[in-house]
Amino acid sequence: MRHGRLLPPAVAGALAALALLPPPGVAAAGGPPALYAVRDGRSVAVAGADGARRTVLRLTRGTRGSAALALSGDGTRLAARHGADAVRVVDLPSGRVRTIRRTGRATELRFSPDGTRVAVVGARPGRFRDQLRTCAVASGRCRTVDGRRVLGAPAWAPDGRRLAWIAAVGEDAAPELMAGDGRRNRTIARFRFRGTRVWFPDSPIWDRGGVAWASTRVRLQGGELAGILASRIQRWDGRTVRTVVTRPADDGIPLAAIAPVGGGPGLVALATREARTRSELRLVTVAADGTVGETGVVLGRFGDDGADGVLGLHPLVDGRVAVVVRGDDGVPGHGPRPRLQLVTIGGVDGSSAGPEVAEGDELAVATPWPGGAPL
Repeated sequence: MRHGRLLPPAVAGALAALALLPPPGVAAAGGPPALYAVRDGRSVAVAGADGARRTVLRLTRGTRGSAALALSGDGTRLAARHGADAVRVVDLPSGRVRTIRRTGRATELRFSPDGTRVAVVGARPGRFRDQLRTCAVASGRCRTVDGRRVLGAPAWAPDGRRLAWIAAVGEDAAPELMAGDGRRNRTIARFRFRGTRVWFPDSPIWDRGGVAWASTRVRLQGGELAGILASRIQRWDGRTVRTVVTRPADDGIPLAAIAPVGGGPGLVALATREARTRSELRLVTVAADGTVGETGVVLGRFGDDGADGVLGLHPLVDGRVAVVVRGDDGVPGHGPRPRLQLVTIGGVDGSSAGPEVAEGDELAVATPWPGGAPL
């Protein structure tokens, strides 16, 4: 998830903090666990539930573009790409920094449930396909899980023994959903390119109900997207794949970007209500039996000139959902950078979208139940 400056009135504090930045690659003094992390340029800061921000890492000049920020589920560790072939891990309570080398140029980082390992998606120097590796934080040792081209973020099993991920396979790079530990991998589902109507999956999640993923069926014309036909959510329980819910596009709310609620099997999902010139992003619930419920929360309304929508849904232990949105929604002061919003679902006063708490180049959220995201 991606970065930020805290919104007013914290701007003055953020500017003052610039004078206190640690040297490149060095963490600041330790502190409490983080709820979220933000990157502005080369500066990475974390904030707790009270919103107080402290700078914990300054990236090297060689870290260009995304730093692939990640927080452990308990908010005590932060990971970020370091240059072209390494990852830095900061222990936030102590401020200690470890460097994991020979990781490749990381595009996605995900901590294991116990925070002792990091799943890294990235290409090794001189190569162009992203591979999946797991690296131990303490020893810095890495091993390859899948050496083929890997798409999007992987998902750890709740017990931390296996992962689920999307790999691009064959000459046509058709997606396959995989699960395994690198020693024993298996294909869960295949998404073949057949004619002009194909299914495209989002990154999976793994909760106590098994592996789950959303996918969208689209119509292609001349190799370009010509229309959305349907969406569906499916689950794999370790033996079989079943479809939880299918929504035809003509009902107006195709589903995507799912996340587990309280560890599953209930889900929250992004629903997109299409209009002639604008798309409305809504948050819905999906029960284990496939029943879709409206929360009444609208995350934004985006024009055709706009933005690529929601980057991630991440339920928190307090019952709220952290939503990362990117795009120009026409609101003054809102640019194309990611923004973090905390949403309450089914509270005493009903569901509500809280104020935005951060904006920046990258954002990461501490959650034991990281959500999937569009590839």
